[in-house]
Amino acid sequence: MIQLESAHTLEEIEDALRGTATRHGARVLSVRRLGDMLSEDARRTTHDAISFTLAHPELYGALLAADIRFSAFLPCRIAAIRSGDRVVLESLSPKHFCRHLNRPDLDRLAAPLETMLHELMEDVARA
Repeated sequence: MIQLESAHTLEEIEDALRGTATRHGARVLSVRRLGDMLSEDARRTTHDAISFTLAHPELYGALLAADIRFSAFLPCRIAAIRSGDRVVLESLSPKHFCRHLNRPDLDRLAAPLETMLHELMEDVARA
């Protein structure tokens, strides 16, 4: 799991992520606020989350060409999770995709995607 604490509020994350994604050669495909899926009791807490679905055709294409089963993990998502007064950005590690597919030989193809996600999330967290 890639996890970073953000200096932004949950409401500021979308604008920061959209601009930063473009600079990293990616784009935001969808934005889904998940707080409305919480039960009524859970909505009374300070927890909330937004899920961002990202596309990076060049990096995804290399993985899909090597093993089409990567389609089970792509496109990647970044979750912005508010817990109290903190916002944490989280994403699954693309290198873990290789392990789940029993393809550790493809780590070298997943590494650029993992690096891009980590750098993008770092930039968003402090933008």
